[in-house]
Amino acid sequence: MSKRKQQGLDWNRGAQLRALNEYPFPKRLRGYGRPVSRATAASVLRMIDDHQREKEEAWPSLETMAACVRLSTKTVQRAIDALRSIGLVTVWNETTKGGHPLLKVAINWDVVFGCRPEPKPKRARRPGARKKNRSATHRPGARSTKNPEDTVAQPEDIETDPEDTVSLAPYKNRPENRTREASSPSPPKVPSASAASWEEVEEELFRRGVQAYDAAIRSASRFVDADHVMAIIAAFDQLRTPSWKPGALFVRVQKARTWLEPTDGWVNSEQQQLDFDREQRVATQRQQLERVESLSDSEFREIVRCNETLQSMARMYHSLADLRRDATAQKIVIQELSRRQETLQ
Repeated sequence: MSKRKQQGLDWNRGAQLRALNEYPFPKRLRGYGRPVSRATAASVLRMIDDHQREKEEAWPSLETMAACVRLSTKTVQRAIDALRSIGLVTVWNETTKGGHPLLKVAINWDVVFGCRPEPKPKRARRPGARKKNRSATHRPGARSTKNPEDTVAQPEDIETDPEDTVSLAPYKNRPENRTREASSPSPPKVPSASAASWEEVEEELFRRGVQAYDAAIRSASRFVDADHVMAIIAAFDQLRTPSWKPGALFVRVQKARTWLEPTDGWVNSEQQQLDFDREQRVATQRQQLERVESLSDSEFREIVRCNETLQSMARMYHSLADLRRDATAQKIVIQELSRRQETLQ
């Protein structure tokens, strides 16, 4: 594979760092179809710059990059794809001598420096103003000017005539007394129902040492939303003791339910685990009883009839233990069971 040489590496290190810090990221960044925050993209870009330094390219592993910015590898992959989509970095794959895949990243400095905000133009000297004698009015600590012609004149330096007055014509139509109404304080911002996302939950769990965050999120997403899991994480930070480990947070997120408050249900010992499981079984049985009580008489009788039919079919199958050894007899039994099940439906 041909070597990809980075252009524009003649800037010094200070200019490169200033350009990275001043880069105006777009408001909406997406990597692999999912949103990426500007703070995450900036952190990953600075981390790539730390590994690249004066070299033309960098090849840290995804695990190394995730550990440097304290994010998950999936988030780092999305951030790199977002940086690639706006042209800030060039990404390509190579193979080492041992045959292992290698991800290489290079910063496009011409794009970084090309998007810096332009410097503000200098203020021009007011026409008709005389030059100020800096030797007579020099104050210690004032910043010196290399070219005296570029100094801005002060109001007292402008020569005016006593007959010169300022016209008040543009202000005649303004009312003499204008009462300013006191503005009411703006109400506090209330987070929306979908303020948190599962991506943020994933990052928060990873930062607290939960390695199997995907399994915990997969179990919790069946019963609660992302805001509820964020409340559980906040309760973990508030109630945590030195003996607590990330496993306590993992177990609590896995067993998240809407009827269980975020501050309840924390397990840190074997006895607490048994008590928590017993409480969950009782709650599940209570919900099943409420569901049965809500059924009508006809629905309840139909469920009982189906249950009795299935039990009789199971007894018949187990009573034919000798016939189960013969493949032909077993096929006959299965066909009979299927026929009865179709009749039941």
